[in-house]
Order: sequence, then C-alpha cells, then structure tokens
Amino acid sequence: RWLLFAYLLPTGLALVLTGGQVLVADAWGRVEVLEASAGAPIWSAQRQGWGEAGMVVEAGRCYLGSADGWLYALAAADGSEVWRLYTGASLPSKPLASQGQLYTAARSGQLLQVDLLSGTRLGQADTQSPVVAGPVGAEDRLVVGCEDGYVRAFRQQSLAPPWQQRLT
Repeated sequence: RWLLFAYLLPTGLALVLTGGQVLVADAWGRVEVLEASAGAPIWSAQRQGWGEAGMVVEAGRCYLGSADGWLYALAAADGSEVWRLYTGASLPSKPLASQGQLYTAARSGQLLQVDLLSGTRLGQADTQSPVVAGPVGAEDRLVVGCEDGYVRAFRQQSLAPPWQQRLT
C-alpha cells in the first residue's frame, strides 16, 4: 500500500520523516502530514502558489523553500502559517537550520540568512550564480553548488566566502 501510494504521487514530491510523521509537499502547493505507522492524515495546508519544495523540520516548525518564490514556516502541530518570506527563488531550496538560523537560496544567486523564529532576514551573500544544490552545513560552513559549475563555501555566522572550487 505505501509503495503504491508513493508511486502514484507526482514528480517534484518532497518527503520528510520526523517524529513518527511523514511530511509531504507536492508540486501543486499542497503540504500534508501523515501519521507514519498507519498513514492517517494529521493536517494539510496549501502554499501560496505551486512548484516543488524542499523541507526541513526544526524547533516545532516545518520550513519549506518553494519554487513559488516563498520561504514558509508552518507550525508542525497543525500546519498553520507562522511566517512567510519572499525569496524570489524559482528553484526549490531545502532550507538548512543551524544555531537558531535558517539558510536558503534566493533568486539571482543569493544565500539568505533568516531568523528561525521570526522570519526576519539577518543577512545575505552573493553566490555569483543561481544555487542548484544546497545549502548543506559542515562544521561552521555552508556549502552550495551553483549553476556556473562552482561549489562555494560560506561561514555560517558572517556569510564570508572562504573558498570556491570549479568542478571539472
């Protein structure tokens, strides 16, 4: 039953398994939370627009970086919208939560640093090219893969760029 269910879902599907729940975001803007052991629906929500999404769960919230250009914070308990921040991103970015902050890609090659609780933009860095992979965290660094073939690192707190490497 679960394999059939997963197979019938649309491409562009994002899945997160956390705390006995399955979070699902589809390309049509729907977000659903199911009970992991039986698949019973817990709650559902609708994003502003459509497009693929990347999700992370942290501090009782579901954070979604969406191809509809918005970064969403939804309450994990009931799916109510806590805050929303316009990023302009046309590619879905799975946000990275670290030390009370959220990092996500934005339009035109920017890496945004956002407060987890309020959604306030704390800083941004120029990635020089649209981000197609990441951000991922390693130690005190953020790493992104960019459309121009470079992998670029940034320091988490300052967003200073310590290195970049072109992939061959």
